[in-house]
Amino acid sequence: MRIPREAPVKSLFPAGAKIDVTADSYEMAAAVALKWNIETTQLERGRYRFSIKAVHTPLIQVARSWRSLGTRLDGNVPQGTAVLAFALNPKAGLQFRGRKVESHDLIVQEDTRGLDFSFIGEIDILTIAVCREELDRRALAQWGKAFPCEGRRGILRFATQPNMRRAGHKIAGGLAGALGNPFPLSQAQAGLQFNNLILETVFDSLEDQSTALGSVDRHRAAKRAVDFLHGHCREDISMTDLCEAAKANRRTLHLGFLELYGIAPMKYLRALRLCGVRREIQNSRDKNIRVTDIAMAWGFNHLGRFSNYYKTFFGDLPSVQKTLKTLPEYEI
Repeated sequence: MRIPREAPVKSLFPAGAKIDVTADSYEMAAAVALKWNIETTQLERGRYRFSIKAVHTPLIQVARSWRSLGTRLDGNVPQGTAVLAFALNPKAGLQFRGRKVESHDLIVQEDTRGLDFSFIGEIDILTIAVCREELDRRALAQWGKAFPCEGRRGILRFATQPNMRRAGHKIAGGLAGALGNPFPLSQAQAGLQFNNLILETVFDSLEDQSTALGSVDRHRAAKRAVDFLHGHCREDISMTDLCEAAKANRRTLHLGFLELYGIAPMKYLRALRLCGVRREIQNSRDKNIRVTDIAMAWGFNHLGRFSNYYKTFFGDLPSVQKTLKTLPEYEI
């Protein structure tokens, strides 16, 4: 779900479209890049090969591109967007604006400065073009300030290298899944879920830019968030939505939940949903009702992952609970 805004964000990308291009020469790769107003210069000897795969929602484009040889890219990103990028092969020799890109850096290319990006050797890179307004909305909710596109020469840092690797795996997996049938991304609900998957993964993995409030304010914010979760736990809720509902940044909420409930906010949400599924299975009088239908009604869209969550949380599978239609009686 989304917390209502005063005005909707303008659509910037051809939602539901996909790109799947392979080039086996420098000329073909350069021609493809020119479609995005980017000039390509080959920097190493050899036969140049290139591929790009991408999908779009109205607010983001997620792309994975591979190049076989060193390249310099020069150009501009579309007005109103920022491009976030990081290599899936972190040993690639990247340079951005005259600065070496370290193994767990995130490149941030805003629309106010020209692109100045180069690398030597093979590269496999993820890029996420994001509507600046949407990026700032999420940053304000989670960090209490706009996304720092112009800071540190266009470089942010992942919290750790394992964080970066997990983010790369999750985003690349989401892209691969969407490439098979990208059309649903043009629909509001599917597009929102994909936006949340990609952007929440980025925010989860970066160094936290926020400052926590004092303990009294942390606890009040956590309680506001819990009230919101109990009222909306069947809906699609992102950490950004939760921060907006609680009127607190990410760090404040995280610490407040740990202090009051012992777990992080999104794990609390998962626990609420799992308990709701279990109660509904137990109380259902319809022998033909499917566990998958109940799980999806409670916000679990990935059914394989739901089964793992359920078994880990309760120690048995939903099918076991479905056979127990009456609870044992106890003497008190």
